[in-house]
Amino acid sequence: MDVPSTASRRISTSPDILWTALCGPCGKTCADGDNLWTAVAVGRRPVGRYSRCVVDVSRARFEELVADALDSIPEELAELVDNVVVVVEEGTPEGDLGLYEGIPLTERDGWYGTGDLVMPDRVTLYRKALCAIAEDEDDIVREVGITVVHEIAHHFGIGDDRLEELGWD
Repeated sequence: MDVPSTASRRISTSPDILWTALCGPCGKTCADGDNLWTAVAVGRRPVGRYSRCVVDVSRARFEELVADALDSIPEELAELVDNVVVVVEEGTPEGDLGLYEGIPLTERDGWYGTGDLVMPDRVTLYRKALCAIAEDEDDIVREVGITVVHEIAHHFGIGDDRLEELGWD
């Protein structure tokens, strides 16, 4: 397999995923606005490829899916979520689907929130990254739900190893 040259561009700093080139086989629009053919390579040696267009949903629709996922959290747990903002961003520099930033409930002590203003914890969902792994909108719904649960679990102090054991990786 040849690494594309003329219509290609580097898409990742990772040595594993290096190139994309326009293909347009299905007429769908991907998250970057073009249909993509992707070559998977190790260093500069191509090892395989796949052709798949990325499913894209509008930002407004994506935010609805995030709200639906948050609404699906059982009320007993939702009531325990404290001082958290959930935001949607377009892309991620690290390739993550979501990110939790804050002080988990298990690490807050009696001084938390007293005195100075405490900024809310932040859960970020990355729209383009979640759309990129989906085959269709049903996949996006499922992946948004999984990612919301995963990031809210971090707010409750549940780490990645435990989430993987529970099947939420």
